[in-house]
Amino acid sequence: MAYNNDRRPGGGGERGRNPRSNDDRRGGSQGRSDRPSFGDRPRSDRPAFGDRDRGPRRDDDRRPQRDGERRPFSSDRPRRDDSLEEPRAKRSGDPEKLPAVPEDIDVSVLPKPVLAELRSLSPGLGNFLMEHLTCAVNAMEAGDFELGLAHARAARSRGARIAVVRETCGLAAYRCEEWAEALSELRTFARITGSSEHLPILADCERGLGRPERALSLARSQEVGRLGVEGRVEMRIVASGARRDLGQLEAAIATLECKELSSKSTEPWSARLRYAYADALLAAGRKAEARDWFVKTALIDADDLTDAADRAVAIEV
Repeated sequence: MAYNNDRRPGGGGERGRNPRSNDDRRGGSQGRSDRPSFGDRPRSDRPAFGDRDRGPRRDDDRRPQRDGERRPFSSDRPRRDDSLEEPRAKRSGDPEKLPAVPEDIDVSVLPKPVLAELRSLSPGLGNFLMEHLTCAVNAMEAGDFELGLAHARAARSRGARIAVVRETCGLAAYRCEEWAEALSELRTFARITGSSEHLPILADCERGLGRPERALSLARSQEVGRLGVEGRVEMRIVASGARRDLGQLEAAIATLECKELSSKSTEPWSARLRYAYADALLAAGRKAEARDWFVKTALIDADDLTDAADRAVAIEV
């Protein structure tokens, strides 16, 4: 899923405080039960696949070969029997309980590389996956994350070996605060593709499961260096939240004090970073500084993605 301007970042503070567009998020049943604030989550509500130039990759032939193991040639492998697709779907769940697909579904909303990958499959399977992935994307863009997850799970029931299916399912689960499922799906996506792009979300899932130390361990991993500026900022926000989970308020503030904090950029990641910093300052009782940073956030938040202006007004120094 490509990062969207309405995505909620992560950072960790007063969990009851959410951005005004975050009211529809339901509480998770695992780990932390209170909702994270705007500064408490990495961006995750982008529709799957995003504007990625590369196409989805499948895990065929991508498992590392162990010493002494002979990887079969294509002629050694059993041929795909399309007649087996339906029984597989039945074993993974009752087809009658799959979410309905509108008759006028327009799969062209999916990126071309994704469509090309799915159309290379058998017609029945390819159409099934395209329809449910499209429905998942549309539902999440409309804010119905539960329905989006239902369609993503339907796609996974028959396309579990396809990277973009696991990615969509993981991001939809994350938006529904199904932390364990999101962690499993996005780890699988990372194994299939070798991509580290969802590392901040994986770290935030660890926080959601009540494991801030694991989130901090991910934040210190070498893979963080492969992320772009946005991904690195998101990881700082999550790491700051993990520090706050541990009661380390000053460390949470220090984690966010980086060169990007004073950047003149007006990109959404800059607003999220400033907001998380203001929220951390407020949690530490530094009200005057927090108000100043909420104001600074509001000045670059042209799309009104946060409630920074309201929070600045609400602080009494």
